[in-house]
Amino acid sequence: MDMSVYSEDSIQHDRFGLLRGAPGGRALRDRYGRDYLITIASTGGRTTLERYGKDYMRELASRGGKAKRHKEDTQPRNVTHWDGTPEWHVPYRPPRSRRRRPLIIRFFLSEDV
Repeated sequence: MDMSVYSEDSIQHDRFGLLRGAPGGRALRDRYGRDYLITIASTGGRTTLERYGKDYMRELASRGGKAKRHKEDTQPRNVTHWDGTPEWHVPYRPPRSRRRRPLIIRFFLSEDV
């Protein structure tokens, strides 16, 4: 392999801060500074816990999990298989079924479409 394309005097520029949209990651670090973000992260969630209590936080987590499971069990979704082929997963509840969770019907989509 020709290694001449990799010169040692090249400079790699950080272009993530130039992208449009909400700043995230490096752009936030550059804007506020690393120390400020560390102080926020060390006390993250503590104010909410003090304000609402542990029971509320547990109930909030439980509601989030239920909403996630409900979404997975009712909405069809596009999934990319491990080998790169697209699939469409459709949850299906057979009539008079006593199953807790629906069957997932997998449709393999062609890449041409």
